[in-house]
Amino acid sequence: MLELRGWVLADGQTSANSPQAISAGGGGGSGGTILMFLNSFQGEPGSIISSSGGSGGSIGGGGGAGGRVHFEWANIKEGDAYVRKANSSGVLRSIGGRGNHDGGDGEPGSLTALDCPPGLYGLFCDECPLGTYKNEFGYNESLCKPCPPEDLPHHSRHIAKKGGVTSRPCPYECVASKYSLPHCNTPIEDLISSFGGPLTFSLLNAAVLVLMAVTLSVARVRIAGTWEADDPPSPKTPDAMHINQSHPFLESLNEVMESNRAEESAGHLHRLYFTGSNSFGEPWRLPHPPPEQILDLVYEDAYNRFVEAVNERAGYQWYEGMVYSALLAVCCPLAWSWLQWRRQVRAQALHQYVSKEYDHACLRSCRARALYEGLKVHWTPDLLLGYIDFFLGGDEKRSDLPPRLPDRLPLALIFGGEGGYMTPYHLHSDDLLTSLLGQMLPASIWYRMVAGLNAQLRTVRQGCLRRGLAPLLAWIGTHANPWLRMHGLRIDLAWFQATSSGYYQLGVILSSSAEPPSPVLGSSSIASPPLPTSPVASPRHAPSAAPPHLGGGMYHYSYSLARRRIGGGIVDGVTLRSLQDRKTLLYPTQFVMTNLKPLGHHAAVGLLMSSLLLSDLCLSLLLLLQFYSISLTAFLLVLLLPPFIAFFAAAAGLNALFTHVPRRAASLARYYNLWNGTSMWNVVVAVVCGAIAHSHQGWPSVTSGTSDSEYGWWLFPLLLFLVKILQARTVDYHVGNLEIADRTLYSEDPTNFWEGP
Repeated sequence: MLELRGWVLADGQTSANSPQAISAGGGGGSGGTILMFLNSFQGEPGSIISSSGGSGGSIGGGGGAGGRVHFEWANIKEGDAYVRKANSSGVLRSIGGRGNHDGGDGEPGSLTALDCPPGLYGLFCDECPLGTYKNEFGYNESLCKPCPPEDLPHHSRHIAKKGGVTSRPCPYECVASKYSLPHCNTPIEDLISSFGGPLTFSLLNAAVLVLMAVTLSVARVRIAGTWEADDPPSPKTPDAMHINQSHPFLESLNEVMESNRAEESAGHLHRLYFTGSNSFGEPWRLPHPPPEQILDLVYEDAYNRFVEAVNERAGYQWYEGMVYSALLAVCCPLAWSWLQWRRQVRAQALHQYVSKEYDHACLRSCRARALYEGLKVHWTPDLLLGYIDFFLGGDEKRSDLPPRLPDRLPLALIFGGEGGYMTPYHLHSDDLLTSLLGQMLPASIWYRMVAGLNAQLRTVRQGCLRRGLAPLLAWIGTHANPWLRMHGLRIDLAWFQATSSGYYQLGVILSSSAEPPSPVLGSSSIASPPLPTSPVASPRHAPSAAPPHLGGGMYHYSYSLARRRIGGGIVDGVTLRSLQDRKTLLYPTQFVMTNLKPLGHHAAVGLLMSSLLLSDLCLSLLLLLQFYSISLTAFLLVLLLPPFIAFFAAAAGLNALFTHVPRRAASLARYYNLWNGTSMWNVVVAVVCGAIAHSHQGWPSVTSGTSDSEYGWWLFPLLLFLVKILQARTVDYHVGNLEIADRTLYSEDPTNFWEGP
């Protein structure tokens, strides 16, 4: 081993600066030859090995040629046994001398070495640079050839090999531990490649999904029952009101129920509706002045105190609205569940107060105060519409009480719901109302009319009320009123009870056909409600002020409604155009989730729903697997914004599919569709993350051997978005099939409608 700390010089002589040299123009001397036979070499900083030519004379002297420096290395080991022969920090040169004036520079010398074995190059036989290989003997750097790029998989990089790379393919490693050798594929690429490529994987995946969907549908039919026939019979009465008359041994029970219903309706005096929608922005409220129907039967001061107590218990705490807003920003289904829970708590609190805590001090009847029977709180199943029924105590001793139905007309019936996907408009008809209307109208006619009206109301949506209510007005004119007039009644669409914020309720006015409405404008009882003044008001807002001239389409029940103090107005073809309807932030979701007419074909719709549910879950897992291969940050963002929505949606879908009660299955299907719509935010987050990553560093293809133009990063997000859109529409038809079993409710022929199935 040679350790050099000084100089090894064999430089040529420089011409002397003498008169003879100047006149002769002497040139520099040539460099000598240095031959070094070494086993190893260590050159310290400042050390020099030189065989340079000398400089020429100052007047026209040419430079001397450089000499030769040659290294002969003994015992060069290859491969894993390789040991570096030299480590030099000094100077190694063999340059030509410099000429002066017209004299030329000397030719450079040579630096040579023994031919290095494959994988090594240079004077010291070092390893070839990273990304190159050498498969022949020699020491020139040009013999280290670049590794072909087609040999290097994506998600990989070249690595050094001890003793140098001697052949193709050059060694490489994956850029991260999440990629697997030998192809450095992502987990999803390994999955696709293991099934023979994208086409084979897609076909096999589709076949498995169809098989699983068929199995799921068969299991669903066996577990959920056989109520999903293509044309199931529809009862003439609503489920909650239907009394089975087909079994003789239940006849006595039916008679008892009918008698109890008749006794309750016989003592009924008035139904007072709450204003508001039982929400954080519009809680339930009772009006302070007692209506005229009960004015003589209550103490006004005590009644006002009762109203204050009820309104206080119906209000919400500030934190409840804040929790709802926070949940709405994070996860809409959880916000809906929170809202419904708090609505249920408020409704139960009102029921507890009125039935057990309040002493009924506002009632004049001593018997009603003693038995706590004069007031009853009820609400619709969706918890949006509440009302209080006033009953006689039995000791009033007045022959005009209770009033019969003709004396109660016009009668206001307010719709439940708010025109949204989860709570469509509907007319709630209970036993008491049915028994009361039975004084003039057969129950079968009333049931059928309510079923048809609710079928039309399902497709009325907030945000586009004018377009949705126009077919309803036409249906009332062609289907409802011609048959009701045979019994001396008619109905008209109306709005009621506008609040200071502009919220109002929709419903119908039931009146006598013998007293047609008179076209009177500007009635004090039916004035246009105030316009909304708060941005937090409900999307349903009152009509704007009536124009000076409305033609023959604006009808007001002048003296009757003035006597009844019914605040509101009739909605017809003319006033419909002035109906104010504000769109909310959730309005775009109506294009994805909306209440549709029934499609029929229950089995086919159920099979398609099962297939799309499984496809959604499969694509969601593939999407998460794809983004995990990109980065852990992208994976967590897609998974947690909103958190775990895809898996909650799948669980909600299975729960809806395997529920055997049609009405509950429809409610759960709506809830599942809400989860499905919310999960689209995961797709949006995936697109944003993918676009950012693709614009900054480029994105490898989904499968090895394909280009970005064929299978880009956007493939799975796009497929998942399309599946969710199709899935939402399928669930809409599924809900329609469950809720409207009788498709004759949508018949355009009134005779066919009233004849029923």
